Amino acid sequence: MADDEIAPSSSSERGNCTGTCGENPHCNVLSWEQVRRLDRILSETIPIHGRGNFPTLEMQPRQIVKVVRSRLEEKCIGVRDVRLNGSAASHILHQDSGLGYKDLDLIFCADLKGEAEFQTVKDVVLDCLLDFLPDGVNKEKITPLTLKVNLHLSRHTAEGSSTL
Repeated sequence: MADDEIAPSSSSERGNCTGTCGENPHCNVLSWEQVRRLDRILSETIPIHGRGNFPTLEMQPRQIVKVVRSRLEEKCIGVRDVRLNGSAASHILHQDSGLGYKDLDLIFCADLKGEAEFQTVKDVVLDCLLDFLPDGVNKEKITPLTLKVNLHLSRHTAEGSSTL
């Protein structure tokens, strides 16, 4: 997969990020219409609302994937692939379901050897989000802890999920 591609995955795959589509029985090749729906979702600007008076971040999912992936690789954490999970993935695979989607679940599949690597991932993601704050926001006063508390981010692992 290219750096900016994201594969929809079924909820049964959550945490199972090994291999490629050729090796994974839960992975299928997308039709042209599904690719177009995926491209629309990745290209539309979405708001990430913060709690209280925390500013809303606005970004294209494609942008955050590129930035996070690039910065993780700078820190020697290789990302095997990025997957879209949940209702947005279902919407891409079966648009006529009528359910639509309310959020985007992005899964960055990487081998983390321990807690130190997970902390690096967490720091990189939060640092990247700082870049998407609106102009005029004093970024020096916003710490990673402030971002963590004010934005909903979660960690999905082979064992399950937890909040960053």
